[in-house]
Amino acid sequence: MVQIAVQVVYEGLAAHRWSDAELVELSAVITSQNFAADCKFTMRGEMGWQDAIGDYLRKKPEALFMTSDVMWGENSESIQSSLVSHLIGLLIPSGWLYQNQVNCARMMTKCIIPIADETNQTFSVKTYWQAENSFQDFTSFSIFHYLQKMLTPALGISCRKFALCQNALNLANTAIALERCRLARGEYPELLTALAPQFIAQVPHDVIGGQPLKYRRTEDGQFVLYSVGWNETDDGGVVVFREYSPNTPDLDKGDWVWRYPQK
Repeated sequence: MVQIAVQVVYEGLAAHRWSDAELVELSAVITSQNFAADCKFTMRGEMGWQDAIGDYLRKKPEALFMTSDVMWGENSESIQSSLVSHLIGLLIPSGWLYQNQVNCARMMTKCIIPIADETNQTFSVKTYWQAENSFQDFTSFSIFHYLQKMLTPALGISCRKFALCQNALNLANTAIALERCRLARGEYPELLTALAPQFIAQVPHDVIGGQPLKYRRTEDGQFVLYSVGWNETDDGGVVVFREYSPNTPDLDKGDWVWRYPQK
């Protein structure tokens, strides 16, 4: 949804369709968003949900072994399977489920929730990879990591989506300030620092690492603006596309770039 909304802003900026007043209004809307804070809030909610799942399974441990047809079906096979699951569930010590809850909470507090820094509005790639590597530590079956394997692996990727959203807004807000400068002075500035405070209160930073966004003017009178991306490396504003999907950027490689079509 964010990318769809930002695409409209991008196309308007590329075609110089926005007035200065409209750009000021767009910037105000963008500045009000903080996806790092949203990410942290969401991941805390996920941890609460995981804990609730553990509480539920201690009351109904047979649910661990039930498929959807067993849980909701009313035929004789489902009833029989439900009885078997119930008997197996009765054999599970509640301490095993408590340990699962503890391990889920440790993963969330150590590796998932810290990915987003709401105060500095940044995202830690290092912490993300710590989470990904932790998942590899219990690829084999473990009774104490059962819930962790089911509930946490997708959350690191979700945090990266939050980072992408915040990056898109930071690039858009900076591009809006650049367009306001062009409208006022007839050209884009040589440095981003020239934008504040006349065209923007504060120039957004890179959500990866918190350093200034990369920027340079191009020979055709336009510019390249970018974040170093998830590989934390300045690739010079190069976008890398997926090998088997040439129109889809590979978000693990290259930079996250804002650049208009060449004239």
